[in-house]
Amino acid sequence: MMESNNEANEKLARLKKNYHDNLSNKIAENATLLQRLLENWNADDVVLLHRKMHSLHGSATIYGYPEIGQFAATVEVFLKDLLNIVNPSIDQKNHLTDLMNSLQNLVMKAVSDKTSFEVADDNHQKSSLNKIVYFLEADKAWANQVIVQVEVFGYQVRYFDNSSSFIEAIEQSYPVALLIDMNLLNEELESRLHEIQENIHYKNTAVFFIATHGEFSLRLKAVQLGGQAFFIKNFLIEDLIAKLDRSFESNSENCRILIVDDEQDVADYHSAILTLANMTTRIITDARDIDLAMNEFKPNLILMDLYMPGCSGMQLANIIRQQSTYESIPIMFLSSEEDRLIQLTAMKLGADDFVAKSSRPDYLVMAIRNRVNRYHTLRSMMVRDNLTGLYNHSFIHQQLDSQLNLATRTNTCLCVVMIDLDDFKKINDMHGHQVGDQVLRSLSLMMRTRLRSSDIVGRYGGEEFLIILPNTLLKSASFLIDELRVQFSKLVFSLSTASFQTTFSAGIAGYPEYDTTSELIQAADKKLYQSKNTGKNRVSF
Repeated sequence: MMESNNEANEKLARLKKNYHDNLSNKIAENATLLQRLLENWNADDVVLLHRKMHSLHGSATIYGYPEIGQFAATVEVFLKDLLNIVNPSIDQKNHLTDLMNSLQNLVMKAVSDKTSFEVADDNHQKSSLNKIVYFLEADKAWANQVIVQVEVFGYQVRYFDNSSSFIEAIEQSYPVALLIDMNLLNEELESRLHEIQENIHYKNTAVFFIATHGEFSLRLKAVQLGGQAFFIKNFLIEDLIAKLDRSFESNSENCRILIVDDEQDVADYHSAILTLANMTTRIITDARDIDLAMNEFKPNLILMDLYMPGCSGMQLANIIRQQSTYESIPIMFLSSEEDRLIQLTAMKLGADDFVAKSSRPDYLVMAIRNRVNRYHTLRSMMVRDNLTGLYNHSFIHQQLDSQLNLATRTNTCLCVVMIDLDDFKKINDMHGHQVGDQVLRSLSLMMRTRLRSSDIVGRYGGEEFLIILPNTLLKSASFLIDELRVQFSKLVFSLSTASFQTTFSAGIAGYPEYDTTSELIQAADKKLYQSKNTGKNRVSF
């Protein structure tokens, strides 16, 4: 579950306070280690102290102690020269002692400072995650037709027929989108829309305009007012839904970041920062947990420390890249390493980017978003069906193999659903293939919108679709798919000469009753034909 901004801010404040409170303990541990090393010089303790200095360099910087971080880096560099020395000189030992004493003085000064850890006040709770759309439109009858269709796809629509009530509403909360009839624009509303473009609390709200024609002057005005989409009246509902989905997904839990760092406090800090940016995170501190985390969490990007004991970031990146399923997932190294040659070597071995731990939080967020967006674009070209935007036949098969392996390993259940549009050939014959494509896109959009984020949907072929429902019992699956069937049957496809509605049939099979990919698909297909042969527009399991 995604944390609210208040929760994330409170967590960040707690982390900073805890780090401040534990600084003296950290330096005491280092002093004990130094004393042991001076009494009995050995390679293991030199490596350990070097690692602790590297850790302090990174963590102190991100938690707001740049002087401590920079001085720890100085000690780290000096220790690096001692790593291969069996018997350092007295001068080298004395210099190391002086460095550690100076570092201790810096830490004690920071600890003695009275620092306030205030929780940022964020009274602006975005409602965009509730999929609410504010709709300003003069023609109430036409607006009601649009609202009925949009709400079938899981959005809630608040209707306004005048700009004053619309302005009052947008000053109180932040929906996923504003849908505005350009005929109702006036000076006050235009002023508010200009303000919205500069208001950080509206960064997750899309602005769409509707007009009766598409002249250049209107389109230009829409862009000047922050419009991200422009619709001419009697537009296709699925075009609007596609824009709404894109806006909603880009600001919801779509961005999943797996953080791999053996230092819990550093990982927690970055998790809080990314949570504030509406990203979902998962932390692992042991490289051996990578396979389970990748299977369960399905990250859009891996944010990884470069230096970790037992398995370095470079080695773990190589392990990930050896598996074809994960070879295209972006890996971003996050480290206090400043040697550009080492950074480039790390990227050569499987990373896509390298960000310093000292980077500003907004830079980190922007770098992650840019990399994830690029990944999504490239990935979609490889695994998505061009017409529907769903996974293609070969990739949905791969996903079923992966999910079945996970269900077997974790001893959980799994359902497979086969869906087929009823009398689809008649739709193509009567209305043409262009209208048939519209029906396919609408069903695809509805499945993406109304199914759960954990569910996986693909176009199996023609008018047939395959859905994977992880950790779902047959009865629950039947309820979910039947609700989808009912909602789809309410959709009205409007043509210039007529309008029509259509339905689909479905069959469901489950693991562990069927324990191979082919058996699951065959069983679901058999149930689908049972639905077809007993009257269509139904779900069999």
